[in-house]
Amino acid sequence: MDAKKLNWFLIIIIIIMVVVTSIPYIYAAGVSGSEYIFGGFLFNPIDGNSYLAKMRQGWEG
Repeated sequence: MDAKKLNWFLIIIIIIMVVVTSIPYIYAAGVSGSEYIFGGFLFNPIDGNSYLAKMRQGWEG
């Protein structure tokens, strides 16, 4: 396999991996409904959102 074919192969693999790993996040954002807001955390969202709140509180002073 020459370098040009290898580069295209790697680009296609990278694009596939990005799409596959984004599917759970897109799904969660789509089903969150109007009452809830998806914060971007799939695992342990309570701890993740409290961490973001602490960072924002520190940023605000």
